[in-house]
Amino acid sequence: MPEKEILIVDDEQMILEMLEQILIAAGYTVRAALGGRRGLEEYEKKPAKLVLTDIKMPGVDGYHLLKKIKEINADTRVVLMSGYSNDFSIREAIELGADEFIVKPFRGSDIVQVLEAAAE
Repeated sequence: MPEKEILIVDDEQMILEMLEQILIAAGYTVRAALGGRRGLEEYEKKPAKLVLTDIKMPGVDGYHLLKKIKEINADTRVVLMSGYSNDFSIREAIELGADEFIVKPFRGSDIVQVLEAAAE
């Protein structure tokens, strides 16, 4: 697995494409999955060392995805993001094993900093 490989998961195609561009420019090898269910399938096929996932998604949400990933490999670094700061439970995320958090909207440099902190 490349050192800067990341799996990004969001239920909005536009967000996935924006994150892909930002992270490729920052030197990451990026895999993207549209929605939590697809994200879990992608992770199970080929685990990534670093996962960036939205929290609010239909079906499999970010908390469920985080829990499943940590059950498979507790060493995987998972960063949660949300556009709903009032629905963003840092306590719940920490209990499930989240490594970092970011609230949308964010700048490209912010997301890269958070991911680098999570990877350390």
